[in-house]
Amino acid sequence: MGALFEIFPLEGVQINGETKILLGSKIDAVDAALKAHSNMHYDNSYYYYESTLHIETVDGTVSEIEIFADPYAEVRLFGVNPFEHKDEELIEIFNAKLDEMPDIQGTVDESTDVSWKHNGITLWRTSSPKKVLDSAEEARADGYYERWMKEEYEPSKFFETILIKKAEPES
Repeated sequence: MGALFEIFPLEGVQINGETKILLGSKIDAVDAALKAHSNMHYDNSYYYYESTLHIETVDGTVSEIEIFADPYAEVRLFGVNPFEHKDEELIEIFNAKLDEMPDIQGTVDESTDVSWKHNGITLWRTSSPKKVLDSAEEARADGYYERWMKEEYEPSKFFETILIKKAEPES
C-alpha cells in the first residue's frame, strides 16, 4: 500500500501518521518535508505522491489540499475512505458527521460536485451518473450497453477527488 492520507476538515492532512500539512502553512516548509515525493510544480500548484496529492497556494501559503482517488493510496475522513462509497451513501455518512447540509447543484445524480462550505470539504467527479445515463441510448444502439454500464455508469457514482480548505464566509 502507498501513502495513508488522513484528512482533518478546516485543518489539513496527515500523511502516514507523521507529516502534517496544515492549511495556512508556508509552502516552502511543506515542499521541503515532501521533497522525496514531489513530482511537479507550476505557478501556485504543487503535486506529490505521483500527483495523488495536489496543494494550491496563495501568497506562498497552503490554501487548498486536494487528494485524488488512487488504488495505491489510502484516504480517511471520519474513518471512511471517501472513494470506496457510492455518492449518496457517502453524502449520508458525511451529513451524519457534519452540522451542515451539503451544497449540491440539482440532485446527487446530476451533480459533479458536492460541498460542505462551512466545513471546507468538496467532493468532485468527472461526470455525473445522469450525464452518463443520458448517453445510454448510443451505447444500446451500438451493442455495448452491458459493458458500458459496468465501465462508465457504475464508476460515475463515485467521487474522484476530495478537497479541503478553510470555511467559506457566509453570504
